[in-house]
Amino acid sequence: MIPQLDKLINLFPPLSLGLGIVIACQYSLTYEGSTTARLFRLALAPLGLYAFYDFCWRDFVEFDGALYPTNYVLVGTITTIGMVRLVDACLLTLLDSRPPHYIDHGTGNPIPLPTTPLRRLGYSLDMLYAMRGTSFYEGRHWNWASPKVATYRAAQAASPRLFALSSALSAFLSYLALDFTNSYLYFVISPILRTRSPGNHTPFTSLLPLWQQIICTFEFFFEIQVVYVISDTIPLVLCLGLGLCSDLDNWPPPFDNPLMSGSLPHFWSQAWHTTYRQFFLRFAHPFIYILFPSTRDSSAREADYSPSVDKSTTTQGGPQQNGIRSSAGLVLNNGTLNEKLDVHRNNGLSNHDKEPAGNKRRLSPAVAYVTMVLCFVASGLYHLSLMFRVRLASPPGSIPPPQPSLLQFWKYDISAAKFFLVQPIGITIDMILFRPILGKSSMIRRVFAWVWILYTIRWWLDAWAAAGMWDGEQPWLLGSPIRAVADRWGWVSGGA
Repeated sequence: MIPQLDKLINLFPPLSLGLGIVIACQYSLTYEGSTTARLFRLALAPLGLYAFYDFCWRDFVEFDGALYPTNYVLVGTITTIGMVRLVDACLLTLLDSRPPHYIDHGTGNPIPLPTTPLRRLGYSLDMLYAMRGTSFYEGRHWNWASPKVATYRAAQAASPRLFALSSALSAFLSYLALDFTNSYLYFVISPILRTRSPGNHTPFTSLLPLWQQIICTFEFFFEIQVVYVISDTIPLVLCLGLGLCSDLDNWPPPFDNPLMSGSLPHFWSQAWHTTYRQFFLRFAHPFIYILFPSTRDSSAREADYSPSVDKSTTTQGGPQQNGIRSSAGLVLNNGTLNEKLDVHRNNGLSNHDKEPAGNKRRLSPAVAYVTMVLCFVASGLYHLSLMFRVRLASPPGSIPPPQPSLLQFWKYDISAAKFFLVQPIGITIDMILFRPILGKSSMIRRVFAWVWILYTIRWWLDAWAAAGMWDGEQPWLLGSPIRAVADRWGWVSGGA
């Protein structure tokens, strides 16, 4: 149950209008080559953008102080998804050779666009949810899915209901494990953060000793993992458990063992979640289209990425660790830049694990590098907009509500922005200095990756903590067994 759902319901009318327009615009994409459909999308785009603005920003005074910070993050996330989907469908598709379409799992061939009203609606609804390129329909994925998603194969021996049960149990155990670290923050860190006077939030990196900062960074990474795993498991259980879909290959795990990443490029391109991968790539697409005319080549734009699955790399858990193919640079998929920032895997590969060339079109290192930088810029803008929305809210009980100050926002945004802007620098250091000398697999590269991440992530957590995300004033997701026991027996005093 989402905390304060009764108050969030007040925001449903503009959200419903915005999502309805997105669905209508994506529906019209199935009329390939239609000028009328293009004009229809362009006419609806302003109204859709205004609806999302109304949902997230226009009435913020009425609801400020009534919602927990995480609910403002939820509102901001939904707004971003809706706006990006709308801009993509209405504007960015004008640069593509054809609309988004499905790819057959087995053959790698494109599937024709739907032609009946019901199938067109299913296409639009499926695209709205398809954050990683998977599909609710069996035997297919979207043409912009990453190679990791496209080549995922689940255990053949597992039944859909057993697969769903195993996924639900794994998510539940992960939640219990996270409860330990989050409870430490609740009982120990949150009281410290609440000692700061209002409007004078001491930076997270200055308020706590280094060892506590490291604990908080690990808790943050673990919390993000569990949240996305639960968000992925809920529809998985509903679809597979109720028999609505039996294709297990459409449910790859959101993460690929981040703690085992052997390098910084591998962490960001493969191990960490790729939920917003397509969003960031589409942000980069018009810049690449303008800066690099070679990416507009019609033959390259018509070449579909056709993943070839090597059965020797599939196990009961899907592709083996580091057995998913990757290649240098980027591939061009019907006018869409598909990111492959990592040009290696953790361990050396045998010949049968090499990726087949297929129809993949490799782009120049310059295009790959600029796209990587633009993706981190897009990620930074997205995350900073979430924190901006949280801090724009008035603290509960403040009379009169404080006026927002850009100077106040920039005090934390500059620190947080550094985290996203320095990641390309770390990747560059790794690829230019460490990889040529140390090779694909090296403990030094692994250590460098985690030292870099743990040191720089503290800058982002400055904004996270300043937004009140760790003040302990809001309920903890689905509830905390540890807090309940501690409060029942009076083991720890403090907390919210």
